[in-house]
Amino acid sequence: RGDVIDIISKPPMGTWMGLLNNKVGTFKFIYVDVLAEEEEKPKRAVRRRRKGRPPKPSSVEELLERINLK
Repeated sequence: RGDVIDIISKPPMGTWMGLLNNKVGTFKFIYVDVLAEEEEKPKRAVRRRRKGRPPKPSSVEELLERINLK
């Protein structure tokens, strides 16, 4: 009681399948109160970098140059 389950599938008859605490299981839909879905925030295409930290090297050669081995 009171658990929020992520619904995986809900066929029109029978039992629904859901995910709770990293476990998948089935349950009767008559015991469910469906919550309104929260609006998902749009995902940003670009990740922000931490200030003062250079980006990761894109190759082994670039890494060797950074640590002065090339």
